[in-house]
Amino acid sequence: MRINTKNGERILEKIYFTELGHLMAKIYDPKSKTWQNQRIGNIETLLNGQDIQIKDFITLKSSTIRNLGK
Repeated sequence: MRINTKNGERILEKIYFTELGHLMAKIYDPKSKTWQNQRIGNIETLLNGQDIQIKDFITLKSSTIRNLGK
């Protein structure tokens, strides 16, 4: 899914829980070809409190995301 953040447009690769129960977002920056893991707490926080607005949904395989970084 393409998203807007306070640092510009990014790709939200996945949302996951850590072993400690934190809700995290793995965000890819196609310009710098880097990933950022951001603690978001819960889905409501993701949508309302992290300066993230959903733009549109996209479907990419994990291998496609990895190839973007090459």
